[in-house]
Amino acid sequence: MSQATIISQKIDSILAQRKQKAVEIRKTRDSLMEIKNLMNSDKRLFAMSKAITDKEVRDKCNDVLAKAAVPIPVQRQLTEVINLYNTAVNRFERDSINIATVGLARQGKSKFLQAVSDLG
Repeated sequence: MSQATIISQKIDSILAQRKQKAVEIRKTRDSLMEIKNLMNSDKRLFAMSKAITDKEVRDKCNDVLAKAAVPIPVQRQLTEVINLYNTAVNRFERDSINIATVGLARQGKSKFLQAVSDLG
């Protein structure tokens, strides 16, 4: 088996592992997005409470909703976390990986890059 074939198989293995990780990350992200949507339902409940004609009942309802509402900084932090998960999903779903070579002169960096570049 040639060196290029071995490297190709390793890269394919790494990409397959990354794709599986992307599935796991996507599931977590989707769960977080569901939580965020539930948080946004607080706003809809406040809007719906405006339809209550009895002022006393409406005020009590709004008081309860206000106590149950998720603070805006928490919502912002959740949005930031979801954005990080989006970035991770995009990264792990790529069909390529970046390979960097570092080393002293005449240590085989060029040979390695030549072997990798023949992968097609």
